[in-house]
Amino acid sequence: MRILLSENKSLKQKILGGSLALFLSFCVALSGISFAYADEFDDQAAQNGKNFTPVPDNEKTSFLLFGSGASGGDGMQGRWEMLTKDDMMSISNNTTAREVFDAGTYAIWKSGQNFSTTTDGKNLTFDLGTAGINIKNLAKNYKIESGGNDNKSRLLIVDQDGNSVSSRDYALEYPRYYFSDMTASGVEVTPLLKIKDGVFSLRTGQDKATEVTADLWKDDIKTLQIDTITTATAKPDVVIDVLDGKTEVDYTLSDVVYSGQYDAVFAYRNAADEQITATVRGARLSDVLAAKSIKIASGDTLYGLDANGAAVKLTSPISQYFLAYEGAETKADATETALTSNSEFVLFGPGTTESQVKMKDIYTIKIIRATPPTPVVKKPPMTKITKLTKPTKRSIRIRWAKRTGIKGYQIRMKRAGGTYRIIKTIKKAGTTTFVKKKLKKGKKYYFMVRTYKVVNGKTYYSKWSKARYRKL
Repeated sequence: MRILLSENKSLKQKILGGSLALFLSFCVALSGISFAYADEFDDQAAQNGKNFTPVPDNEKTSFLLFGSGASGGDGMQGRWEMLTKDDMMSISNNTTAREVFDAGTYAIWKSGQNFSTTTDGKNLTFDLGTAGINIKNLAKNYKIESGGNDNKSRLLIVDQDGNSVSSRDYALEYPRYYFSDMTASGVEVTPLLKIKDGVFSLRTGQDKATEVTADLWKDDIKTLQIDTITTATAKPDVVIDVLDGKTEVDYTLSDVVYSGQYDAVFAYRNAADEQITATVRGARLSDVLAAKSIKIASGDTLYGLDANGAAVKLTSPISQYFLAYEGAETKADATETALTSNSEFVLFGPGTTESQVKMKDIYTIKIIRATPPTPVVKKPPMTKITKLTKPTKRSIRIRWAKRTGIKGYQIRMKRAGGTYRIIKTIKKAGTTTFVKKKLKKGKKYYFMVRTYKVVNGKTYYSKWSKARYRKL
């Protein structure tokens, strides 16, 4: 048995200096209990999965550049750059743009470029003298290559409201043009990230003057994802997906990052019993799932899967798991290394050992839903026929007792010597009368009524009431 005592010296002095110290010593002698003092590392390990801190506003990602074939950026695979608002405010020319993006030799700043667009194929709208980031050269700097005619690039743009739109084919490779009017010859232009007052907007040219391209003129965007595609129907690059039963939900990096930005610290011991502290940035797994309306119920089981489908069971509440997309690990001797993974993320959770806390190469979150218990449904209450009257010579009015907690009623009838058949289904619990018409005079008719209700799509019936008859 191991008892942890506070490092508060005054408290220890009081304990050791008083009679309580003698009592504890006596207990130790009898029971063999040993004492060890909690250190900062043990305290931190005890908080794994509970100490998520929102990223300060001045460090939050305001713009995300992602390339499916990129290299040289930040993150696990070097496929992205995340810019703060201050980063964006600092861009005003090629020098400052290169300082922020810090990649490649191609000049990425362009100014004085004109764009035209149309929403109806008849009237042009203009954006003249535009300045900003040359997206073609930006892609080259990050080695986002088209790969020739078989592989092409497509732009995925996300605005501040989270709405996304994908460009048409040949977004970067195919020439696009500016038209001064509907009859003029086109002047080739390159797509730009227009920068103004620390805000990025997308501007792109047209194939022909009548082409409707206004949907790609997006102002105040927060994501530009450049995807290398092999077919016209290829979906955007997915960094993680969620298997919810038979449903697969795909996430781009933008989906994960903007679901919530947090810093976290996890402490654990590796296989060599070395103390490791990981300082990471990312998103809470619960927020990532909630961003696409995926809810976890009591009894559901979650797994993290690598590229080969090998699964690690998540044994703690989902609120304690964290998808880190960048960070560093530090040993007790202050040796620091960057966090690495074959996927874009490392999944962290509670525990004390590395195998419990750190899960690398996670591409999929799998949810096994708990089998809901079979509901015990109480049968609806019986009713009874209260009166049979003859409103006309060839009809009978049936009245019955009203019941609550039901959907409606069914009525069945037979003629003397015959068999019962259902003649009416009443779909309102408040209706308590029905008139059966076109009956034969001189015949005796028998009636029964029962109630019914619907639970989870299944209909439940009461027993039939006692039969009552009336002769016409």
